[in-house]
Amino acid sequence: MISYYIKFTVVCRAFPDVTYISIDMKVYVETPHLISFAILPEYQNKGYGSKLLLLTLNQIKKKGIKTITVQTLETNNKAIRFYLKHKFKIIKLEEDTLTLTYDL
Repeated sequence: MISYYIKFTVVCRAFPDVTYISIDMKVYVETPHLISFAILPEYQNKGYGSKLLLLTLNQIKKKGIKTITVQTLETNNKAIRFYLKHKFKIIKLEEDTLTLTYDL
């Protein structure tokens, strides 16, 4: 089993109420899994989610990680469109949960 520890801070000048976002991940699996990724509704559809996701993926790639997965409900069409737009691929559907993967 491979162990990863990732920590980085993103300065968010675009968000007036947020000075930074700290991302801290401890990963003890072969393929890391993005557990939570959310943008406040008032900041959605303005490109902030795309920028934050790309920053996150770049930081993960710098650690030598090759693949990352994410899960969402199969009914969460907005999240599914977002991940597919960013080149994630659907790899499985179990019960009501969709798993997507991204190759770095």
